[in-house]
Amino acid sequence: MGGVASLILDAAIYVALFLVSSMAGLFLACLLNEYGLLRRAGPAVKALLRPAGLPDFVFPAVASAMVNAYRAEHMIIYDYYSRGLLSEDAVVFYVLASGYLRAVGALLHVGPIALAALGPIGLIYLALLYIKYVLNTVIGLAYGRVRGIRIVNAQVGPSLMSNHGSGNRLKPCFTRSLRVTLRVLPRFLIVIITVLLLEYFGVFTALGHYLIVNAGALSYFLSPASITVLSTAIASPSVSYFVAASLFGHGQLSLKFLLIALLLGSTINGLTIGLMRHSLPFYLSIYPPKLAVKIAVAQALADAVSLTVIITLLMVFNA
Repeated sequence: MGGVASLILDAAIYVALFLVSSMAGLFLACLLNEYGLLRRAGPAVKALLRPAGLPDFVFPAVASAMVNAYRAEHMIIYDYYSRGLLSEDAVVFYVLASGYLRAVGALLHVGPIALAALGPIGLIYLALLYIKYVLNTVIGLAYGRVRGIRIVNAQVGPSLMSNHGSGNRLKPCFTRSLRVTLRVLPRFLIVIITVLLLEYFGVFTALGHYLIVNAGALSYFLSPASITVLSTAIASPSVSYFVAASLFGHGQLSLKFLLIALLLGSTINGLTIGLMRHSLPFYLSIYPPKLAVKIAVAQALADAVSLTVIITLLMVFNA
């Protein structure tokens, strides 16, 4: 009985967080357009988005990602998609090509823990993670070129207040953000309940155990200390920083293999547990299933390719 109550409580908390973050992101994006703030900041916005050829109107989404507010970011992108401003391919292109900017939010998330655990070495690790996001941008640009994707700039604030004065701007923005959020809510409920049930029945724990047991197959390439860090990173990337720091401090792990173990472990985690538990459910809770799968798979493949390049360079680096 206690387990069921806990599940209901968790679901209620997730729903509350979903409603607040989704509506806040959509509401602020609407206000930015209604008050013309994007137009006033035009040159700066264009300079920021120009490297990836992204249009001005995605800036509220990018800005949300840069402060680690990914739910708000994708609710904004979904709103644009539902209004026909972005195609399915354009959404995938946005997610990959904006990597060099979205990385800021990711680094804000892992940075404090990595720096607290690893000290100055954490800066090297974070730099490698940023390079991964830059490589994702390169992959996104290549994807856009192959698919012939070109996102045309659009005016997304079609004068919600019409000619009735500035006092009417808040209500239409609130109404629109509420309408879009409620449209997505049923999908979110189905996904979050499914994920909580899988977690309740230990599916993710079993998968993590299976991966850790089979990580020993890499002992031909990695030392026992590296395997320890790798296994920990598969189960919990944040805990692995402290394990790596301890082994490095006792001389059991070199800098090169510390970085390789952390990156490889986080990659395996992201392509398995992270994909099933976080990224795919996250996208499924916002976008239609077909688009959600395309985004999750494209991002997972881009991450795998980018980190493979970085790990390979580290492996051949004789430090």
